[in-house]
Amino acid sequence: MSDFNNLINFLNPYRGQNGDRRREEYQFIRIDNDFINENQDLKSNNLTRVIRYKDGRPFNNPFSEIITELPLYVSTANKSLTYFFQKDFNGQTKYISIEDLIKGETSEENFLALDDSAFIAIRVVTEEALFYNEEQNSVYLLNVVLREVIISVRKTLEYNPKELGGLSSGVYYVDYTNAKGYRDNFIDRTLGKITTEISEEDLNRRHVNLTLNPKPGKLYRFPDFQIDKDQVTVYYDYDMIENDDYEVEPLKEDYAIKLKFRDPEGFLGFMVEVYFLNGVSILNTTEGSGNRKSDFSTKYIEIIQILLKKRSKNNITEKLTYLYYVPQEIFQKKFRGLNFGEEYLWQLVQEAAEEAITNFRTNKEDIVLKLLEAIKLNQDDEYNVDQKKNDLFLEELLKRRTKDKSSLLYKLTKRIDGEQFIKFIDFIWQIWKNSSYAVTEETKNEKVKITKTSPVLLDYRTNKVLGFYTDNAEITWKDEQNQLDVTVRVKSGEKEVPKPRINFDDGKVTFEDTGETRIIDVFQHIDYQYHPFSPISFVNSENPQFLLQDGETTNATKTILPAFVLFANNEKAFWENVFTSLEYALDVVTTISGVANIIKAGRLLRVLQKGKTVFYKTTQGVKTVAEFADGVVEVTSGTVNALLKLTGAEDTELGKLAAKYLFYLEMASLAGGISASLERKLKNTATELVKNSKFEGSLDDLVKKGDLNDVDKVKITAEMRLISKKGIKKRLDVDRVAQKFVRFVSVKSDDVSKIIKKAEEDILKLAKGPNGKTLPENQLEYAFIYNESKGFRTLKPFTSNAKTYINIDDAFDVGELTIDRLKSFKGAIYTHNHPNFTRFSNADIKTFLQYQLKEMRAINTDGIIYSIKLKNGFKLTRQEVTKGFKVLRRKKKQWIKQFNLNIKEETDRILLQDFEEEFLLNTFGNKIDYRIFI
Repeated sequence: MSDFNNLINFLNPYRGQNGDRRREEYQFIRIDNDFINENQDLKSNNLTRVIRYKDGRPFNNPFSEIITELPLYVSTANKSLTYFFQKDFNGQTKYISIEDLIKGETSEENFLALDDSAFIAIRVVTEEALFYNEEQNSVYLLNVVLREVIISVRKTLEYNPKELGGLSSGVYYVDYTNAKGYRDNFIDRTLGKITTEISEEDLNRRHVNLTLNPKPGKLYRFPDFQIDKDQVTVYYDYDMIENDDYEVEPLKEDYAIKLKFRDPEGFLGFMVEVYFLNGVSILNTTEGSGNRKSDFSTKYIEIIQILLKKRSKNNITEKLTYLYYVPQEIFQKKFRGLNFGEEYLWQLVQEAAEEAITNFRTNKEDIVLKLLEAIKLNQDDEYNVDQKKNDLFLEELLKRRTKDKSSLLYKLTKRIDGEQFIKFIDFIWQIWKNSSYAVTEETKNEKVKITKTSPVLLDYRTNKVLGFYTDNAEITWKDEQNQLDVTVRVKSGEKEVPKPRINFDDGKVTFEDTGETRIIDVFQHIDYQYHPFSPISFVNSENPQFLLQDGETTNATKTILPAFVLFANNEKAFWENVFTSLEYALDVVTTISGVANIIKAGRLLRVLQKGKTVFYKTTQGVKTVAEFADGVVEVTSGTVNALLKLTGAEDTELGKLAAKYLFYLEMASLAGGISASLERKLKNTATELVKNSKFEGSLDDLVKKGDLNDVDKVKITAEMRLISKKGIKKRLDVDRVAQKFVRFVSVKSDDVSKIIKKAEEDILKLAKGPNGKTLPENQLEYAFIYNESKGFRTLKPFTSNAKTYINIDDAFDVGELTIDRLKSFKGAIYTHNHPNFTRFSNADIKTFLQYQLKEMRAINTDGIIYSIKLKNGFKLTRQEVTKGFKVLRRKKKQWIKQFNLNIKEETDRILLQDFEEEFLLNTFGNKIDYRIFI
């Protein structure tokens, strides 16, 4: 590979005599009042700069690099700026001075809570670093750019094959950054294979067959191209005039250097490495001898045209891949028959929006953003100054619809969910700022209506506690109507309410009247309707944690934004600040075992820091489902919501535990796999939560505030106890009806006979198959019946060879279910397995009642046991059961007729089963003891 890089360096038409391939300029820009006054514009000519042309880290005095991940703020309270770095401690924002940071005095006591009303955040992007000038007591920003001044431009290439570092004719692989973001080096190849992003086919695309003419001579700086089917060949010819000093006769030689690329992508990558990264303009046709540069540009454009219009005509991924390598300047105008006009570019974006837009494998996010920027270039409005053109751009985003009728704006906001998300939002935001939509005066905005239901000033508030972002709004985007519904929760007053004592005993909730009262806040919900580009303003001091910031305005007291940015802010990475904590960042690596998962964690970290959330949202809890090797973990939205609220509890330790538990849960969800270490951390954290003396009391407080109901509190406590005892992989199923009757009790209190326990062990073994590896979805149901008082038991667990039911007739090897055999069921214990992890079915409850069993039991694959039996002192006569069943049949017929159900349809059958369960529990539940042993 390194041999071929010698050729890459040689072919660079702008290579200086010292052989530098790319000359970079290192600009140290002082962060001072001029920097702030110029809105932190690195291109401004009014900034103090120190320029160097060599990296040479560590840089010599007076610059010393500031090693920190903390965000930089400057105070403008005095004439000269003061520098501070920000960090959160238990939800409180504090600052450390530049002097203490440089000295390494970074303990918590050196961070102070300051008045930050005059503070301004400094934008530092990936390519930049911070440096400290001790002599000036100033902070400098390092900005690395390609040097604009070319030292030496060669008229010809002085070719001698012996001076190419031993390079000879043969097959090579071109080292360039491909459309998936990988180069051809050992590290990238290894990581690419681990993450499954690159394959052998990607390596083959780099394949080039090199032929070198042994005769030295002077070559034209720009080559000739030929394309045959999918293969591009590049020829470097001897200059027809400049070879008087050489023995070579150009007319008799076909070429000096010939490169035949197996795949067009290899050719495109080669062009980037040799020409475009070195400042060669495809549109400047005046360079070089004769018409060589003009022909070079023309033929390159023709090849792009063939690739886009013929080879990849119906394949948007392939089109985007080719466009990844095309220099941005090509979009500025029409060139020799190839039209990158606005319509063509919009169509490409529209095609791309029909599929997932990610930077996993092909970097589609980067390319789509490049196309959107190209549209502005094509409008001759690169800096968004033309209001009419900005209006047209925004209108296209709303007017153009994907196949599912979604607007392009909505689709892109939802689908660009990785590293380019913030850049995309800011790009649209800056266009909007100079459009007619941004006018905030009601009478002057001709694009959208500003009314009482769509006011400019919105009482929108955000907050962050222990790394968790919350807001006071629910936002729904009704895309078909070009409308955002925003419901804001605001305090409207206070009221006095009773203060009962709520007791929680073994899963049962009781209330005790204390005669006391307490004052609580009263909130009201106000509904608004906005156009996606309606102007909205809110006070920055009340929104210090608003995740998406205007890329140009850093010191305003108010933020003015298009309404869709509120929606986008909700999509932003919920865990962004959690990951900035060293403790959690280290947990990512130490918790997820295996090289592949460590790489995956690194990618997740990058996406979450720059993109939007994968699972959690700021205004709603969601059901999280993570794929594991042997099943799934399901965490109810109620638990997520409650734990999110607990992160703001006054008890800091409890809040930390809740945040920690949700962090590990998110990592399990994102990683798509779970190690023993991560499962242990989840289990241990759940145990700490349950044992925390204020855990249940805090849940009681949520009940008092109306943020949680009693049933959900029981469910959440049981769920956390379950995970703390059984681990994250254990599952249980309790619906809203069963919640009214279920008691969660310790498995230690299960006093069933050893015969039943042994039978349940055998049942689980049978269900898992002879090798113990049968998946739950493929397991059969088995049952066992035991009646101690009548001396009856089935010989062994029996099955009807079905996955979802058992016929009780199959309890006997031979013969029918006689009256005598039926009598043996009365007072018996009937146990069976539920491979699908479900609770008792309507059929289970009917069997319990119909055969007057002592106990009905079901054990799922995780060993969770469901049990129903009559409460002590209660009886159910056959007449009561028969009467209940008759009423059930009548009610069921009425229900089927009322809702026009078809029992042949599976969904309708499930509804009927749920109806029967609800009826039976409501009818007989007061006499039934329904337990779940955990």
